[in-house]
Amino acid sequence: MKLALLNSVVVPRWVFGNPFAVYAANGFEPDIVNVPIDGKYKGTGGSTTLADLTNHTRSGTATYLDNNGVLQTAADGVLRSAAYRYESGVLVGPSVLTEPAATNSVVNNRSLSGWGGAATATQDAVGVDGVANKAATVSGSFASSRGKAYTIADDGNWQCASLFIKKETSVTAYPGFSFVLSGGTSVRQDVTIDPISGAVLGRTGFADGVAYIQDWGDFWRVVVAVQNNSTGNTTAQVSIFPAVASTFSDTWGTSGPQSIVVDFVQGENGAVATSPIDTSGGSTATRAADVWTIPAANMMDYQTPTYIGSELVTNGTFDTDTTGWVASASAVLTAPSGRLRVTSDASYQYGYQALTTEVGKVYSLPITGYAGTGNWNAWVSATVGGAAIADTGTQTTDTTVTLTFVATSTTTYVMLRNRNVGVVAGAYAEFDNVSAREIEPLAVSIAHKGAMTYADTGASADIRHYDWYQNGSNYIRAQLSTITTRTGQTSFLQVEGGTLDSVSGGQTDYSPGINVPFSIASWHASNGMNGAIEGTALTEKSTPTSIADLSAADFEIAPLGVVYTDRLLIWGTKIGDTGIEETSA
Repeated sequence: MKLALLNSVVVPRWVFGNPFAVYAANGFEPDIVNVPIDGKYKGTGGSTTLADLTNHTRSGTATYLDNNGVLQTAADGVLRSAAYRYESGVLVGPSVLTEPAATNSVVNNRSLSGWGGAATATQDAVGVDGVANKAATVSGSFASSRGKAYTIADDGNWQCASLFIKKETSVTAYPGFSFVLSGGTSVRQDVTIDPISGAVLGRTGFADGVAYIQDWGDFWRVVVAVQNNSTGNTTAQVSIFPAVASTFSDTWGTSGPQSIVVDFVQGENGAVATSPIDTSGGSTATRAADVWTIPAANMMDYQTPTYIGSELVTNGTFDTDTTGWVASASAVLTAPSGRLRVTSDASYQYGYQALTTEVGKVYSLPITGYAGTGNWNAWVSATVGGAAIADTGTQTTDTTVTLTFVATSTTTYVMLRNRNVGVVAGAYAEFDNVSAREIEPLAVSIAHKGAMTYADTGASADIRHYDWYQNGSNYIRAQLSTITTRTGQTSFLQVEGGTLDSVSGGQTDYSPGINVPFSIASWHASNGMNGAIEGTALTEKSTPTSIADLSAADFEIAPLGVVYTDRLLIWGTKIGDTGIEETSA
């Protein structure tokens, strides 16, 4: 449809539609838009495509489902940005699929050639990838199987096995799948499979782990996992049983012969099955990890303050004198050449001034210091010379440092110190351009939506949704944990200068499974933080007094776990509890 100008009236931009306005939360349009499911992208510097906005690396190929539910292979290093998944039998996508590295230790995982057992295998069926004569028909009578063993480490880690089994409309018997770790105190997970309805039952007496089944279009994917126990188990074996029961039961009994179609049998470290890895060449195969980031250069600026208050410092430029400033016990204050000079024969002497502040408000305090004959620092405190609310740290050069602080009292003192650690007679440091004004809190807000696959492993982090990481003392992240009694608890973390603040959802907000939908959001500010899960905000944490400067760090997307990303939005401001509830609903 074409739009025309009528009577030479200029049509405003909103009439044509802002493609990113739909992602606004609490009235704030995001600065970074990464929405594969809608094909919408926006970043600093005019990024309008996924390739412009993000970077991705992966050594080698990787598989994914396309929009027809057919398995495809992404070329070496290519981001899987058109990946689909099944949720309740419905294809959802396109999304970006990212995964950790994984090795499939089950060789000849499609033909099953070279495997042992009385059951037969013929590679004569259409596979998950839609290609003829790639999947295997496995035939046998009751308790006959087709199996393959491989070597594992003797440790306490999880091991996972999976296979694809063709959907059926009727069966003469129900098939089974067995996964055993042996050599020490063995652990085993057997399941009975219903290829009609897509259900699994753990076999009584042989259910030491967990089991799942997932819809894959014309196939079901059956996944079992067990935890090794460091007792000498160094052999894992997968076994496929065409017929184990005449009824869908958790016990295996007499049943007639039957044939089933299976594909992409997989054995890998960890508790979850990753995307199919082909070992048709007769050797194990490894898929490398996806590393998907928004480069620092494409992230928005959230460190430039927005000033909303008047100047609080009296005589911060020292044009003619030191009016407004008070000397500590052994300091002498002068103003040569339009700077404040703090001179002292003793160490750690300073000039100070009282500022009128409001508790809980955020202030910006830029200070230019000159080392003079030694070094200097500046800090703010609720008392004269007291404990620092914010501190420049020791400075040995001429430089400008901006302190951002949250007032804890109605009077805040700023101290400009000549450190003179060596107690040199007549030592001095100088200061200029000291300014203090209230600002909007420095803040970022993040929203992530998609699906995740995880198991209850008791880990402190099973999924990491996002990680803006400068170093161990400065980062912002969101992650999911199953530690202790948790089945899926989301936590939002904010670390600045080594100080950790966090908020967490309920311990059972999510349950382990395959392609578990999630929608989370958080805001992180220099005076607080909070998160939201599935449209409900948590309780705000008001203890943060600063936010890390992460402007030099890349933003990592889903760096831990099997994750489909439908939508990632980032704001260079605080969208508040209303905003994170809105965007995560």
